[in-house]
Amino acid sequence: MRINKRLMIVNITVTILSMLLLSLVITSVLKQYYEEDVRNKLMEENSKILSWLPYKDVIDVQDDEMSISKEFLSVMNKQNLDYNYVIVIKKDKKNEVFGLDHEISPESFMNYQDSKDIYDLKIDTTDFLAFNDSTTLSKFTEVELSVITYIENNVIDELIFQISFVLIGAVIAISIFSFLMTHYYDKKLIEPVHKLVEATKDIANKNFSQEIDISSDDEFKILADAILEMSFKLQKKDIEQREFYENISHEVKTPLTIISSYAQGIQRGIIDNSEEALDTIVMECSRLKKLLEDYIYLSKLESKEFPYHFEKSDLNDLIGSVLNTFQNVFVLGGVEVEFSPNGKIIVELDQHSFKRALSNIILNCMRYTKDALKIDVSEESGAILIRISDNGPGFNPTLLEQNISREALKKSDGNGLGISIVNNIMKAHQGELTLSNHNGAVYCLKLIKSIE
Repeated sequence: MRINKRLMIVNITVTILSMLLLSLVITSVLKQYYEEDVRNKLMEENSKILSWLPYKDVIDVQDDEMSISKEFLSVMNKQNLDYNYVIVIKKDKKNEVFGLDHEISPESFMNYQDSKDIYDLKIDTTDFLAFNDSTTLSKFTEVELSVITYIENNVIDELIFQISFVLIGAVIAISIFSFLMTHYYDKKLIEPVHKLVEATKDIANKNFSQEIDISSDDEFKILADAILEMSFKLQKKDIEQREFYENISHEVKTPLTIISSYAQGIQRGIIDNSEEALDTIVMECSRLKKLLEDYIYLSKLESKEFPYHFEKSDLNDLIGSVLNTFQNVFVLGGVEVEFSPNGKIIVELDQHSFKRALSNIILNCMRYTKDALKIDVSEESGAILIRISDNGPGFNPTLLEQNISREALKKSDGNGLGISIVNNIMKAHQGELTLSNHNGAVYCLKLIKSIE
């Protein structure tokens, strides 16, 4: 079942159950309140009638005959009393009942309950609530007067039924309104979800041109913008991945062609100096191996899962260690290295990857420099700057203009892979790599200085 239908069912169910519960509570409270009001009025009217009876000539007793003035009963009938009443005159063991509804026989009250509290009274098959109180007359001390006020129970039940009917009608009306509102907001809330789902499906199928048309300015819009941003980054990553494979294919083609040519020449016996050919094959194999290792290393760096191990290190010692590994290379190449460390400079870095970055820069410099390599370390505004420069032809202007972009690195005459590795390592160190030309190529590495 789709979420919009589930939401609609849940919403309507909760609304109906809530309203029914509320109706039960309201009905119970109103019933209790009305019953209490009826009890009070029964007692109030009873007291009122009882207070009128002692007046002169209202009651007359002659031997065994007892009567009530007709004028008094006529006046009582004009009082518009809310409840029924009877007056019972009791002398010895004889009772007389007056003011009786003609539909009820007097015998129903002959054995009334002598109580000054509300009680249930059953007359024939009808249930009543009744209250009675009594008094005596100074003129007829042997006579006891009782007034019984009563009302049918079904009056209360009818009122509660009417209230319940109104409340049920309200429940139905609110349920219909809730259904209409849920149906209306279904389009407002669920439709953006459908658009987001379709957009994510397109992204999963590498269709990154999908637009998400959500006009509302709410969380759905924020989510849509986040998905579009994710789509843009995935598209960029997809392009980079394709370029990565294209670069590998392009880079390995040259050494493989050389290896294949020499191998076929040896096989056909057309190469006189096979030993030189084998040396060339070994050299190209080493070059191919180094190339593939660099691509794999770069791929690991870009995967954000490279196992960096940051620790506080002396930068000058680390640079000196890297230079020592290239000492023979500098001598054989006739390159003069200028590096003058000045005290300790503590930075937090991953020694293995940072040495790799320095090594790549030095190798690039060695390929293009005439005869000089200079390394300068300085501190500016709380940051450490490492400038490595040579006196070669410098960088391609396109590379500098496009700020070390992948497209520019592809056209950087063979040093692009090494620069990509350095750039990724610097980003992992929250640092920065910048390139410039000044009497040759200048690499500037910016690091954050550690607090000792």
